[in-house]
Amino acid sequence: MKIQTKKQTVIARNVPPMRSIVAMFLVTLLLAACGDDNKNAGGTVEDGEVVAIVDKTISGVSQKGPFVNGSSVTVQELNGKTLAQTGLGFEGKIKNDLGEFSVKVNKLESQYALLKANGYYRNEVTGDKSKGQVTLYALTDLSNRDEVNVNLLTHLAYERSLYLATVDTLSVAKAKKQAEAEIFKSFGIEGNFAAAEDLNIFGADDQSAALLAVSILMQSDLSEGDFSERLADYAADIESDGIWNDAKTATEIADWANALWLRSGLAIIRENIVKWDLSADVPAFEMYVNNFWWQNYGLGICDAKREGEVLKNQNMASVNADVYYICKSNLWQVASGIEKDTYKWLDPAVKHTEKDGDVRYGDVVKTNCYVFEDKMWRSGNANDCSLELRGCTALRQDMVGLGVDSVWYICDVKQWRNATNIEKDTATWGAGEFDGEVRVGQTNENIYYIYEISKKAWRPATTIEKDTYDYKNNKDWIDGVGGEIKKGEITGIIYVFGNANWRVADDVEKVLGGCVTAIQDSVGKVGNSYYICNHNPTKWNVATVLQYDTYKQICSEFGQIVHGNVNADYAYFCYGDEWKRFYGNENIVYGKLLDKRDGQIYRTVKIGEQTWMAENLNYSDSRNYPSMLGGNWCYNNDNDSCEKYGRFYNWSAAVDSIYWVSKGKKYERYYGFLDMPTNVQGICPDGWMMPSSKQWNKLSETIEQVYDIQAKGFNVWDNATDFFGLAMLPAGEVRNDDLDYGMWTSPYYTMFWSVPEIGTNFIVSIDGAWIEDSSKCGGGCSVRCVKDEE
Repeated sequence: MKIQTKKQTVIARNVPPMRSIVAMFLVTLLLAACGDDNKNAGGTVEDGEVVAIVDKTISGVSQKGPFVNGSSVTVQELNGKTLAQTGLGFEGKIKNDLGEFSVKVNKLESQYALLKANGYYRNEVTGDKSKGQVTLYALTDLSNRDEVNVNLLTHLAYERSLYLATVDTLSVAKAKKQAEAEIFKSFGIEGNFAAAEDLNIFGADDQSAALLAVSILMQSDLSEGDFSERLADYAADIESDGIWNDAKTATEIADWANALWLRSGLAIIRENIVKWDLSADVPAFEMYVNNFWWQNYGLGICDAKREGEVLKNQNMASVNADVYYICKSNLWQVASGIEKDTYKWLDPAVKHTEKDGDVRYGDVVKTNCYVFEDKMWRSGNANDCSLELRGCTALRQDMVGLGVDSVWYICDVKQWRNATNIEKDTATWGAGEFDGEVRVGQTNENIYYIYEISKKAWRPATTIEKDTYDYKNNKDWIDGVGGEIKKGEITGIIYVFGNANWRVADDVEKVLGGCVTAIQDSVGKVGNSYYICNHNPTKWNVATVLQYDTYKQICSEFGQIVHGNVNADYAYFCYGDEWKRFYGNENIVYGKLLDKRDGQIYRTVKIGEQTWMAENLNYSDSRNYPSMLGGNWCYNNDNDSCEKYGRFYNWSAAVDSIYWVSKGKKYERYYGFLDMPTNVQGICPDGWMMPSSKQWNKLSETIEQVYDIQAKGFNVWDNATDFFGLAMLPAGEVRNDDLDYGMWTSPYYTMFWSVPEIGTNFIVSIDGAWIEDSSKCGGGCSVRCVKDEE
């Protein structure tokens, strides 16, 4: 109930909760005070009297985190003798987000007052404004101050201070100082700090850091309701003896602080406070938060003297009761398995004799295996301790040993693994004496190994490597003669030396030796077959008739004719740099035609006034002659056939029909270009032309004047003789009609294209030669060009 007066507001008495024993002491003290005007509550006041406060403005900051703008602050008068609330009070409000306030006090009969702040506040842990209100108190003496801060320390010390002043009869100043020191001590904080009402969480000193740390620890992750309950429980707990006996709550806070540190939560809290943008200073509260759980866990301070020390959490009620911690860089951190297992193994106060590879089981986890390496202990694996081979370290890389399980192991990248045959056979050899050295395995005499200097390693030797190596003389066939063959020392396999290496000889090489560069193009015979050493210098290939017939025959001048080395009845013609099988008259002096389009060389022969090609045309180029596309063939798609017979061409390809269409000539399917001239180059080389019927007739007439027409002037069929060297071989034709399609040669005739009529062809057969006025060559015929004499 409020009673309004002209100059002041009287507020109905609202005494903070105290234990019942305190109430009885208050009654006793009140009666005593009434009978002695020279005594004050808590003992004699320093100046010996109660001092009235008149017309004074009380200011300060109200902080948990800061109370928000608009929160209420009251100054309530306390009886100078009993410290009981008189009911007189003055109200004010928080005027900004820093929590600053000022309250105008008209008159107080006593210098002792209770400041009470109530409202929403900024939560340091979440960074947000609280969802509920809290109330904080501060006991103060206004006789010598007009600034009072209300914070968590003033609040927690309030009831304890009243007890010390009213029960233990300390002065208010001494009671407050003792209560505040006891509170800090309960959080593991010691120091000669200023009075709580002078502290501010935004200071840069240790006492500000301590205040902020206590505020954070008490808040933890509690709601506002639970937080207020925790404050009340704490105040009640320390009221009579100054000792915080609530081990359960202290442990809960310690576990929360530990988890906060592990998830870097302290940095988040600092960031929260910075984001409020209320002060340039955020004190180093972290050391006090961490120190609280350190002390609660029985770890103590972590400093340079305790660096590397490992301790187990001593608080059995903690959720982290089984966790070990290690002191590192002035912070207690969760110890790894190796840290807790090997602590003090390298104690400098003890003489140590550990050697690289020594092993030891953990002190805490007895199944953990550790290996000594690089002057320290590291985690090993089960094999390091169980095989009795000591630990696998970098210095012991590639070491091989027989484990207690009778299995061979090798140290590989700090781990023992099953050794291969080569690893256990060559483990102690080290490097070989020279590249290619071969040795017999240490544990298996049937396995041979060879050293590769480029890889600095031994590997299983191949059959040829062990077969071609003389173990007594170290080197045997290293400098073998090219093409030399020898029998292997172990297996009896025949080997051949070529290109600086021995290899298994094939059936041909067993007879002819190796095919090497020195005998390139050599020809040899194995059984009934001939082979040539070419194309692939390390292998004999089956030789063609041309290759073995012209072996060692030198082709240096166009027109040379030789007979085969093996087939004496075969003749070969030199085209300047290569031999080709010759079909013609050896007594004829042939001319030379170089087709500049593809570089091919053709023989030519002059008969009467005409000069003819002495071979069929073998030219194909559908890019420059689109008419050839799909219109020219080798018999059976065999290039050797083209070499002998030339190509077959259809009519369109032979006369280059696309060219004539471009000239406006009209093409008829069965009659060709009816208005085509008689001098048609077609696909013949420059300076040569497709023969017309007249030119074919003139050739026949010239030959007929000298010889019987019965083919004796054209080819060597049966008993006929190619007197003029035209070599018109029986190429046959390509047929293409509705009933038959195919390519075929015939021993009886050959057919050549004639222009301009599509149905006129020149035919040579065993029976003679003539112009055929029909469409017999409907698919493809040979082309024989005649020189353009015009």
